[in-house]
Amino acid sequence: MREKFKSETELAEQVIKYLKDLKWEVYQEVQIASYGSIADIVAVKNGLVWIIECKLSLSLDVIGQAECWTRHANYTSVAVPASLKDSKGRDFAYKILKQYGIGCFEMPHPDSYSYRSHLQRIQSKLNRTAITSLIKRSLCEEQKTWAKAGNSKGSRYTPFQDTTNQILRAVANKPGMTFKELMNEINHHYSSDTCARSSILQWIHRGVIKGVRLKLKGKNYTLYLEKKKCKRKNK
Repeated sequence: MREKFKSETELAEQVIKYLKDLKWEVYQEVQIASYGSIADIVAVKNGLVWIIECKLSLSLDVIGQAECWTRHANYTSVAVPASLKDSKGRDFAYKILKQYGIGCFEMPHPDSYSYRSHLQRIQSKLNRTAITSLIKRSLCEEQKTWAKAGNSKGSRYTPFQDTTNQILRAVANKPGMTFKELMNEINHHYSSDTCARSSILQWIHRGVIKGVRLKLKGKNYTLYLEKKKCKRKNK
């Protein structure tokens, strides 16, 4: 039987399963605002936010990634494969984690005989004063399934994609809406409505935002869904 994780994605799947069993709501590959950092896993329960970074080894790199979230999450942890042997290096890593209040999942492979042996090796310290609003504003339903946590392709549901989907839904519900009406309907990721209007107009003109067309009505643009082209059948 295979007892080693082949990828961070495979490791993350076991962490997510564990969290869901504990009734946490799990989001994957969460980008915090535009051009912001990306968290492998964000879990939410009873208003509390838990961020977990996954790596195939317990290194300073993954500890550093997790430490960056400690001010913005109530719980912060790293997740690594369970080790059959202790070492001085690993013991030192545990000391650093405890010093910063960061938890540690040591996940056994599901094919391992010791499947239930470790899981949470170190409990994350609760940060009651964490400023979680930025994290919570960055969450949406699509992040639960859009991309797998720890994927090597950089795949994630971006704020731009979220804004685009909101635009498509808004225009579908009210064809011919003005940009002013659109701004009232969506929760875009731009810094202001003025910036959003300028950027959205540009991306529609360039075909980056697909499925929406513009129509000039007087001095103002109105928005409609693109008409689907019917394929003609050959006689």
